[in-house]
Amino acid sequence: MIQWQHPTFFVELLVILTASLAGVLLCRRLHLPDIVAVLLAGAAVGPCGRELVRDSENIRLLADLGGTFLLFELGLEFSLPKLFGLRRSVFGLGSLQVLLTTAMLAWLLVGIAGFADIPALVVGGALSLSSTAIVVHELRRRKLIHRHHARMAVGVLIFQDIAAVLLLIVVPALGGAGGPPLAEQIGWALGRGLLLGGILLGAAQWLLPRVFREVAKTGADEIFVRSTLLIVLLSGWLTQAFGLSMAFGAVIIGAMLGESEFRHQVEMN
Repeated sequence: MIQWQHPTFFVELLVILTASLAGVLLCRRLHLPDIVAVLLAGAAVGPCGRELVRDSENIRLLADLGGTFLLFELGLEFSLPKLFGLRRSVFGLGSLQVLLTTAMLAWLLVGIAGFADIPALVVGGALSLSSTAIVVHELRRRKLIHRHHARMAVGVLIFQDIAAVLLLIVVPALGGAGGPPLAEQIGWALGRGLLLGGILLGAAQWLLPRVFREVAKTGADEIFVRSTLLIVLLSGWLTQAFGLSMAFGAVIIGAMLGESEFRHQVEMN
């Protein structure tokens, strides 16, 4: 008799899908957002709940991939000129939101909870950041993504992605960890960001159009889909290699493709 051993990850994936589906159906009856159901389902089956899911690394990878493709689709809708048009929201409103929220939360933690100054700043900075994937998902679900306030929110979220990278650099320095000086680390991070921007712009202008033209000549939709998936994953891998999030690279590539002649074909597939 042949016995089939189920891989642990496959079983845990089934648990996650079952719990999230049941949660969504229940929350819709209660007129609650789907994201609430997903969060509650994750808390129920995760390490802090029934411990039905323990392979957190693989689950985190799946979550990152989901956020990457969601932000790629957002980039297609916004396009590069629209993203450049958000620069005031990104650097003006975004920096104001992060700084004011961090300062206010740090003040409350020091005054009420008795935190020391540096731990309060670190916790306040972490709590000032939001989940880009969750916010964009809700904006799309409510069909608000093209509203003015939604665009401003996306600009703030983009700055938060940048601030998260800087926060990861600053926290070890504040904790007294060894390594290069803080200014040097931030300088290297900004340099990597500029180099990455140049690579992505060059690829979008010279490489991607030629690739998609060759793929379009085949007339096969499955090849077009595979090529798009490969490009999104490569952009995510590249930004992650430069110390940024996978979703950040996906939204930039999506925005660049949003201005190309292949935008509608990418959206349809």
